[in-house]
Amino acid sequence: MTNAARNEHIFALGTSRRGHAAIGGDTMFIFLSRQIRVPSQSSPLQLRGHALWLLLGWVLVLLVIYLSLTPAPLTLPIGEGGDKVSHAFAYFVLMSWFANLYAVVSVRARFAVGFIGLGVILEFVQLWTGYRSFEVTDMTASAIGVLAGWLAASPRLPNYLALAERLWRTP
Repeated sequence: MTNAARNEHIFALGTSRRGHAAIGGDTMFIFLSRQIRVPSQSSPLQLRGHALWLLLGWVLVLLVIYLSLTPAPLTLPIGEGGDKVSHAFAYFVLMSWFANLYAVVSVRARFAVGFIGLGVILEFVQLWTGYRSFEVTDMTASAIGVLAGWLAASPRLPNYLALAERLWRTP
C-alpha cells in the first residue's frame, strides 16, 4: 500500500478511542496526544481555553458593532482609503478568530456569511443614524476582510489561539 493510500485509508477509517488505527495487512498505529476530529464533525477544535476564546471573540464582534455605530469613530492615520483598510482589518480579525476556533468548513462558512451579513446590516444602520455614512465600498471591504481571514486561518497558517495556549503553558 502506498503512503498516499495509507493516509487516505487512515483518514477514512479515523481513529479509535485509544488513538490508533489499523490498516489492511500491515498494522500502523498513530498515537494522538490530542483529540482530532474529522472534517465532517461540527465540534470546535480542542483548545483548553475554548470558552475564554469564544467569549473574547464575541466581545470582538460587539466591539466592531460599537465602533461601526458610534458617533465618534476611531480613525487610523493611514490616509486616503484608511476607512476601507479599517473595515477589512476588523472583519479579517473576526473571521480569522472564529476560523481558529472552528476547523469545520461548514461552520466557517456560516460565520463568513454571518460576518458579511453583519457588515451589510451595519452599513444600512449607519445610513439611518444620520451621523454616519452609508457606503457600498465599506461592505465590499468588510467582505474582503472576511475572505482574507478565512484564507489566513489554519491549516494555511498556524492556529494563533493554540499557539497562545502553548506559550502560556511554557514556563
